[in-house]
Amino acid sequence: QPPFVPRITLTLPVINKARMVIFLVSGGDKTGILAQIRSEANNPYSPYPAARVRPTGDLVWMVLAG
Repeated sequence: QPPFVPRITLTLPVINKARMVIFLVSGGDKTGILAQIRSEANNPYSPYPAARVRPTGDLVWMVLAG
């Protein structure tokens, strides 16, 4: 049996009330999906949950290529 790992679930409304949200994206193979997420940024019905994040504070994308 795996060890107990405490978890917390954050829903989109909770995330959007944050003062700051930081996305960390690493790897050059993520370029295409990142572009799709960013192009859906104003679509509240986007299939990408990350595209629907609209915090009351800052939204920071940290993108590490390679």
